[in-house]
Amino acid sequence: MEAFRRWVKENRPKGIGRADDRGRRKGPGLEAQLKAVGILRLMNVCSFTSIREKQPEAWKRYRTMDWPRARQNAGRVFRDLFFFLPENDRPLHRPTAGRRAK
Repeated sequence: MEAFRRWVKENRPKGIGRADDRGRRKGPGLEAQLKAVGILRLMNVCSFTSIREKQPEAWKRYRTMDWPRARQNAGRVFRDLFFFLPENDRPLHRPTAGRRAK
């Protein structure tokens, strides 16, 4: 890690300093966004109500997250994370309890 920091310091273009995030509003981090996409993919395989018995490892890992909200957030950040995909690619998941696919 120290070697990488040294390399960045030596190769940083002139006039570009380190980022200073003090006082800025921080959005959800990359880890939270990737977890949301993971939950979206799990919800594509099985419904929210059956994940506990069909995917127990995933349930243990993500049990503290709000799954329906994570699915919605994944739809919002999908373009930001996967900007290299064609515009018409959309994340898929199973229909909701009200038979609506969002």
